Parts: sequence; structure tokens; C-alpha cells
Amino acid sequence: RLMTEAPYFSIKGVEYKGQISFSNFPVSLSKISMAEKNIDGKNCIALTFNIAVTVAQGKVSGNTTILLSAYYDKPPGSTSDGRWQFYKVKILDVTIHAEFSNLTVDGTIIFMEDDPVYGKAFYGSVAIKYADKFKITSTAMFGSAEFRYWYIDARIDLRVAISVVGPFMLNGFGGGVYSKMSKAPKGSKLPYVPDETASFGVKALVAYVVAKGDLMFEMCFNSTGGVKYIAFYGSAEIVAGGGALGGIVSKLNAVNDASLKATAVVNSDKIASGKIQDVASSTDVGSKPASNIFAYVGIQYNFETSTLEATSEVFINLGVLKGSGPNNRAGWMELHISPEKWYCYAGTPEDRLGIVLNLSVVRLQTGSYFMVGTEMPTFPDPPANVVRILGPKLYPLKSNVNEGSLKTGAGFAFGVDLGLSANINFLILYANMSAGVGGDLMLRQYPDAHCEGSADPLGINSWYANGRVYVYLEGEIGVKVDLSFIHAKIPLING
Repeated sequence: RLMTEAPYFSIKGVEYKGQISFSNFPVSLSKISMAEKNIDGKNCIALTFNIAVTVAQGKVSGNTTILLSAYYDKPPGSTSDGRWQFYKVKILDVTIHAEFSNLTVDGTIIFMEDDPVYGKAFYGSVAIKYADKFKITSTAMFGSAEFRYWYIDARIDLRVAISVVGPFMLNGFGGGVYSKMSKAPKGSKLPYVPDETASFGVKALVAYVVAKGDLMFEMCFNSTGGVKYIAFYGSAEIVAGGGALGGIVSKLNAVNDASLKATAVVNSDKIASGKIQDVASSTDVGSKPASNIFAYVGIQYNFETSTLEATSEVFINLGVLKGSGPNNRAGWMELHISPEKWYCYAGTPEDRLGIVLNLSVVRLQTGSYFMVGTEMPTFPDPPANVVRILGPKLYPLKSNVNEGSLKTGAGFAFGVDLGLSANINFLILYANMSAGVGGDLMLRQYPDAHCEGSADPLGINSWYANGRVYVYLEGEIGVKVDLSFIHAKIPLING
């Protein structure tokens, strides 16, 4: 934006996403952006860019992100125009990659200043891999907000496992220590966040081979020397390449392949492979050729708040058989017990447990949930297919309970559903069909509620139940017209 007064222009933000190379020089620029930014209390124009360097025939490379800043300097009370002054250069991060014979080194350094969570901090990580023998990874962070904090952890993974008891073998070890920090909430960019109430903490980890996974124990102490919380984390991955499970999966995949060849139809409803969320060992199920089942669990008890929390998720990717949730998630559970409230959710009406069997022309999906505790949701709507078929005249069915004002009722709820859809193409004919069956039940206590015009408690001793069972079937059969001058589907039967 141009202006007639000093500083004469301002930039909200501009970015160049391409890459600039310099002829035969092994240097390139990328992620170039310019924007207004407050730096050390000054309103600056900041130019940020990434420099990448590659040498030794690509075996040694590195890149860094640099910020250059300037500000408009006009002394207070001055009648003359000010001038733009260069302020400072900041290195935001540095990464390196190097390969020397059988040795591979990867490193990252991040510098933080005035971060809303970490204040001023230094974060570094390094991974060293020697051929297929072992891999060492380590991270560290040192910083200060209104107090100083730090953490260091390391892990070593071995190619040859160490036998412990029977089939149980260890192929990795790890541990860490930290001060004035505690476990970061889910979704944070780093594993720990500053916590002035914490003193120090320790954790230990082992990686096992029975079903590939990790086990980790962590303990954090508060500033008075007592235990702040203890936690246990575990993950496991099962490769379904053999045995009974592997045989079933192979047969299902064979049926799917045969169906594809027979119909020559591309099924657009197949669930795309995805990456498991960044938890536990961050196992990338979707990109692996082998079939996988992955699960993790986390349990933590906070002594200061007398709160027990646990969470768990299971992901399934077995080719034609996958979890129906995000990233092939088949199930999840969340437990919370504290003096104020408690609940246990194994799925919810909006985020159900379930699996999908996708056999080219036929798709079968299951869903279920179970909830109990002092915090319950309102009674769920039926599936969108049911609502659409019933139409506005028949749905919603009016209830004599105002659920919107009764969200505090304790109780339990569960629901199940089964859906089937088919998309069949044969010569010039096509057929689409979907069917489903399911039900929901919710029992809740409303101690202070009553029916309009009555002072008597609602339901039976303040307990009120909602329930429904539904079945639906719809489909269409028709003829496909696929000519050079017309492409259409002509329905013959639908309902």
C-alpha cells in the first residue's frame, strides 16, 4: 500500500513459493516472503527467505531460513522526514544432511525469540545412522520465558534384537530428563511445554519385537519435590502378512481383484491410504506395502489434581479392509476421572468406531459407539440417508424434552449401524443401491427437569430414555448412453 505520508508504503504480506537457482552454483533460494512484523517492539518490514546448498554430488546438503528486518526511524517531535534503518539479521533455523560411506547424519536447529509459548529458546535434533547396524536420535531444548527450562532425550534403535524372555526381544532403548517442563497437549509442535510448577522429570523407553512397538514410562516432579504426574505410553504394530489373518486378507484382496477385472469399473469410493497421526512411534501405515494394524495407548495420573486420563486408538489398513475413521482409524477410547467429573467414551455419535470392507462393486461399513459418565451429549440424529428419505414432513420427530437445555445429565448411550452400498455396471446397464440398519439408545438423569405444566420429576425418578431403530433401502437401475454426442444415464427404476 502506497501512502502520501511517511513511511510512504506498508506491506501486509507477499510471498514467492517458487525456487530460484543460480546457474551452475549449488545454491538456491526459496520460500521468499515479505511482511510487516513486530520485532523487539519495533514495527518492521521483514524479508524472510530460505537458502539451500548442495555439495559433494548431493551427499552433503544444508539449508537455513534467514530474516532481514528494517524499520522507519523518525525521532519523536521531529518535523523532518525520517528514514528507513536496517535493524537486524536473524537465523531462524538450520538443517543439514550428510552421507559419509556407511554413516548418515541429519540435524536440525531452531532458534526462537518472543515465542508465545517458549519465549526465547534453542531447539536441536540429530539423527545418526550407521549402515543397517543402528540408529541414534537425540533432541534437546534450552529456553527461558519468565523462568529457565530445558529437556534432553535420546534413543538408539538396533537392527539385531536382543532376546529377553521367550519370543520377547528388545531392539531399542531410550530415555530423557527435563526441568521446568511438562508433557505438551495433543497437537503441539514440540513434545514438552514450559511449566513453572514442575521441577524435573525423567522417562525411560524400550522398543520390542513381539509386535513391533514401544513402551515408555515417565515421571514428573513438582517444585516442592513431590510427584506431579506419572505416565505410561505404548504402541504396537502388527504386520498381517501371514497366519490366519494374513490368509483372510489375501482372499479378500483376491476377490476384489477378480471383481475389478470382471466389471472393469474404477471404484471411486475406495478409501485412500493415509498417515497415522503423529503419536507414539508415528508409524506410517498408509505408505507401507504390507498390511498393518497399529495401536497406541497413553495413561497419565496427575497427583496434584487427582485426575486419571487415558486415551487409545487403533488403525487398520488391510487392503480391502480398513478403519472407517480418519487415516484408517478403526477405534478410539478416551477416559477421564477427576473429582469434578468422569466419563468414558468409546466412540461418539459423530465419531464412531468402525471398519469398511471395500470389494470394488460392494462396500460394507460398520459403526458403533458406547458412552458412560457425567458428561453426555444430546440424543443424536439418525444418519443423513434416513433424514433425506423421510423428508422434512416426517423428520425431525418432535420430542417433549428440550435437549438443548439439558446437556448436564449423566447416564450412558450406545449405538450400532451397518451400511451396504453397491455400484454395478454391466454392458449398458447400471445399478446403484444402498441399505442400512441401526439403532441408538440413550439413558440420562435429569435431577432438576420436569415436564411443562408439571412439578413431577421427568421420567422415572429423573431418568429419561431416548431410543430409535431404523432401516432404509434405496436404489436405482438404468441404462447408460455413452456416444460421441451424448453422455447420460437414463433411470428405469428408482426408489
